Amino acid sequence: MPAAAVKKIADKLTDAEKKKKKQENKLKANPEKAAEKAEKNHARRVRRGQEKEEEEKKIESMTEEEKEMAEQEAKDKEEKKLAKAQEKLSKPKESSAEILARIKKKQEAERLEKRKSEM
Repeated sequence: MPAAAVKKIADKLTDAEKKKKKQENKLKANPEKAAEKAEKNHARRVRRGQEKEEEEKKIESMTEEEKEMAEQEAKDKEEKKLAKAQEKLSKPKESSAEILARIKKKQEAERLEKRKSEM
């Protein structure tokens, strides 16, 4: 018996290829917006810790004074971060009973206010 005839499919782009093509066209049409978006995405990746900022490149072109100032700023930033963490830890934590009591008190005050306004 002869083999079943294989039906040929025309070369079509996949969805992923279509999306890439569309993005390329957008880039060509609006290079300013594309640059803004790329910068925004880079900043987002830096915040997440996925990438490092391009400070290494800047450091090479700095003078000694600028390097010292940059180091001091980094230290100050780190100290500020640590102080904030210490402050957060030093605050006494409310127990769940205290939180519920505070909420009930607030709700009761709102109910009384509402009753007064209805009269």
